[in-house]
Amino acid sequence: MAITIDGDGTITGLSVGGLPDGVVDADMLAANAVTTAKISDSQITTAKISDSQVTNAKLASSGGLAKAWVNFEASGTVGIINNFNVSSITDGGEGVFTVNFTNALDSANYTMTGGAHSFSTDFTGIVVSLDARSGGGSSITTKTTSACAIVTAAGTTNTDPVNVSVVFFE
Repeated sequence: MAITIDGDGTITGLSVGGLPDGVVDADMLAANAVTTAKISDSQITTAKISDSQVTNAKLASSGGLAKAWVNFEASGTVGIINNFNVSSITDGGEGVFTVNFTNALDSANYTMTGGAHSFSTDFTGIVVSLDARSGGGSSITTKTTSACAIVTAAGTTNTDPVNVSVVFFE
């Protein structure tokens, strides 16, 4: 019997199981039939994944990865140098910034870590931390799913460093 495929993609001339081993049949392509367990890592290659298939929203929902990060100029006019899942930085005054996320995080129970530097000759360390002073002094109020308030300080003095980098993990 001849095998035919008509205009709407219907295959005739085959019975289920009539394809050689390793060939995907119509039953295997039914809704929800293709699962992660059926795909081996060796079958997923860079060449098979286009840039349009990998989006910030998809990566932001993946476990074990940074949910957002940003590297920004903090001295003078605040400006983002590079980022992932950060839409903007709000300048709240000397050493006070809010990192605004492009895609909301799953919860406000994330971890933030960061670093900053200045081109000072005294090598004073600059600390990047949650801004616990905003919202009545509770660090919980500085972390939402859509933004995180941070402060940069040298000792007990807020400062605008040249560069700030922060990363957020859930």
